[in-house]
Amino acid sequence: MIPWRGLRLCAALCFIAGCGTVEFEAPPGRKVRLLEVDEPTTIKAERKIWYALWGNEPLGDNSTASMIEENGLTEVRMATEQTIIDNIISSVTVFFSFSVRTVYVEGNR
Repeated sequence: MIPWRGLRLCAALCFIAGCGTVEFEAPPGRKVRLLEVDEPTTIKAERKIWYALWGNEPLGDNSTASMIEENGLTEVRMATEQTIIDNIISSVTVFFSFSVRTVYVEGNR
């Protein structure tokens, strides 16, 4: 007997998971120091990045350079995450090949 519930759950989780690249880079010509995990920061910015074709094609800016520039940061720490909200959204949009991720940039001026 095939465990259909388990099989459906695995299939759904595979659809939520997807690729998606974020280019962790500084603005051209700007010197930026990378912060350690435990160093304090004063600014935190986040952005949702949408992808098409299950993460193969970013829809818009997938670089951190503009976030660093907008906030005038000289020291930064960066991370990406697929939040619970991202998973809920992607569980519906993935059937149309779209997914979303959240990028965080923290730092100091």
